[in-house]
Amino acid sequence: MGARDSISVTTLAIYPFLPAAASYIKNLNIGVTEVTTSPVFENIIQKSMADITGAIHGTLSRTQKEDITESEMQLLSYPITRMILSCMDNPHLTQRYAIAESKEASKNLKQEKTEQLKKVAKELNLHSIIEKKQFLYIHFAEYVQTAHSIKERKWKLTNRRLDKGSVTINNKDFIRLLEEQIKKRVLHGMPLDVSDEICTSLESCTEQIKTILSQTQQDIVYDLGKVNQEYFPPCIAYAIKTVQAGINISHSTRFALTSFLVTIGMSVDAIIELFASSPDFDAEKTRYQIEHIAGSGGTTYTPPSCTTMATFGNCIGKNRLCDKISHPLNYYRRKGWLETHKHRS
Repeated sequence: MGARDSISVTTLAIYPFLPAAASYIKNLNIGVTEVTTSPVFENIIQKSMADITGAIHGTLSRTQKEDITESEMQLLSYPITRMILSCMDNPHLTQRYAIAESKEASKNLKQEKTEQLKKVAKELNLHSIIEKKQFLYIHFAEYVQTAHSIKERKWKLTNRRLDKGSVTINNKDFIRLLEEQIKKRVLHGMPLDVSDEICTSLESCTEQIKTILSQTQQDIVYDLGKVNQEYFPPCIAYAIKTVQAGINISHSTRFALTSFLVTIGMSVDAIIELFASSPDFDAEKTRYQIEHIAGSGGTTYTPPSCTTMATFGNCIGKNRLCDKISHPLNYYRRKGWLETHKHRS
């Protein structure tokens, strides 16, 4: 990257996942062991902890600092964060962090001018961005490579306007594509191959985060109200865990999960809250879909059977009780009956 294309350290501090940020950190010539063991760098460890807990609670924040020293501290915390996550080796937490990082970056990117966005895009291997009048154009190959993991129908190539091999996008679409690339960039190479020595030095951090995660899970169970999560069949439990981790689920899984929760009595608002951590969450659209499944249009939809779940690849974690039932609802009712009678006897 030439001088004209370079990104300042104060800007890199809010986009610490960029290759240019890694190069800057390398030039600081500070060893990993030094950062993880020396009291001098305690602020960096604390920043890493704040970022991970922020990702868990949905409060991760990166603000641009004018002070270079503060910016460098923020930069250095990023690789330490990745090491802490790697030592924990919790895929759902790592995914959650990647989504939180990409969402925060998206918020900051909305404040940037197009030229700066194009610099960030090049860092993220999107080299074909061309600006013409009020539109932007991206080569279809780069578009497909980036957008294929976004589940909304509007992102399918067949639903986009093509002009001489390039896809027409607006500024909002451009930032959404950058967000997706950022998530992939953060996840790339995870978990890292971190030595036992470094993981030991970070043990107090990992234990604190495990405690926070455990408390968060308890809060989630409580929020379900009269619905008993302990009775959920493995397929539904897995779908909920995936959604809570901020991972997009397929349309068939979303329908199965929503129709199941509606049928067992979970409120529309509670289901909306569950989906709020989805990467492409739209409260109004989600409410419409849930209410439609619940019967607002005159037809109440029932959850798919176990056979249908298996057909769509949604039968996950089958256990002994699954062998005796043919429908997820029957599992929920049967498990509830068994638990109730177990406590009575």
